[in-house]
Parts: sequence; structure tokens; C-alpha cells
Amino acid sequence: MMKMVSELTRGYSIPTLVSLNTIMIDGTGMCGGCRVSVGNQTKFVCVDGPEFDGHLVDFDLMMRRQAMYGEQERRAHEEYLKTHRCRLEPHLEAIRP
Repeated sequence: MMKMVSELTRGYSIPTLVSLNTIMIDGTGMCGGCRVSVGNQTKFVCVDGPEFDGHLVDFDLMMRRQAMYGEQERRAHEEYLKTHRCRLEPHLEAIRP
């Protein structure tokens, strides 16, 4: 949505600030997970942002980077669902009517 709003406002020369805090992982700049290209410069959202000029953010690159580990994330989530047991369940069963 931020990409589309930035594209729309570009045509009207409306300054547009976008907040990319949703892609931050550790907030220290150590992992590089929030690396984005802003005005052809590499920036780290957690250190240099999280707000940037929406007209300068390379949203296509950001979205490709976010999707890079989609398959591994899907498999890890499936495994988690198969093996995870909530430790609260026994307590909830004890109080259910």
C-alpha cells in the first residue's frame, strides 16, 4: 500500500513519508534484515529510519528481499504446527466446564 500511495503522490509532487518499521528484526543494524535501497543508497531501517521519503524507496527490491525465505518460513511454520503443544492446555482443561 505504501508503494501505491507513493506512486500516486509522486505524480502530484506531494511529499510522502513512509514508515518501514514493520520490516525491522533486531533493531540494532547487526543482522541486515531491514536493509533497503533509498535513493540508490543502502539504508538500514532500524538505524537510518524507520521513516523515509516514499518517492526514493525501492519498494520492488524490498518486497523481493522479504519474500526470499518464504519457502523456508512456510516449512518451519508447518513443522511448528505439527510439534508445538501449548503448555497452558492442561490448565485450561482443568477449569473448563
